This record gives sequence, C-alpha cells and structure tokens, in this order.
Amino acid sequence: MKVEDEENKNGIIGCLSDLQCRRIIDLTVNKPLSASDIAQGCNLPPSSAYRRISTLTDAGLLGVERSVITEDGKKYDLFRSTIKGVEINYRPGDIMVRLIPNEDMISKFIRIWAYMKKGIEASA
Repeated sequence: MKVEDEENKNGIIGCLSDLQCRRIIDLTVNKPLSASDIAQGCNLPPSSAYRRISTLTDAGLLGVERSVITEDGKKYDLFRSTIKGVEINYRPGDIMVRLIPNEDMISKFIRIWAYMKKGIEASA
C-alpha cells in the first residue's frame, strides 16, 4: 500500500528511526501484546511504552487487535503491528513509502467487521 500524504510519510519514517518503535513492531508482528507486555519486552518504563504505542498507533503502524476485560472488571488492549514491512525509496525531490500489510491483522479485522455487520443487520 503506497503512502501518498507527506505528513503520513514523515510520521512513518519518524517511527522507523526510533529503535524502540521498531522493537515494538517486531514484538507485535506475530502476536498481540498488552502495553505492559510491550514495556517488559522492550525493557521500557510504562510511560515510554505508552508514548511509543500512541505514536505507532497514530502513524497507523500499530492497532488494537482486541480488548480484554479481566475478572475484576479492568479493561486493557492487545496491540498488534499492522505491517510486516516498509519499503522506502528516495529520489531527489521525492520519497516513496510503501507499507507491506500484516495480512494476519487485516484478515482478522475483516472477519470481525463482517461478524459485527451481520449482527447489526439482524437487529434492524
């Protein structure tokens, strides 16, 4: 998927220039993790992990795969990388950014959306 918007390109490139952001993508490409699992896996303080999760989410490189509610009623999100790779090409005056989607994440979203849509149509 080619990224056209300059602001989005800059956000993606900024994320990829940050070692901890790249580690978060690496950790979450194959399985969803909570923010605390991400912080532990990257050896980051929770505040730094949340800040980078927010940056990656804003750039579209990380998404919430699902939310979990614990037995005591607390809710937390499980995050997963939306990409498996990025291709960047630079030519004077132009930079091309192409995202290689994490097909596991995309297919799961499609299945969930189809399931929700059926439920909405059935209740109408």
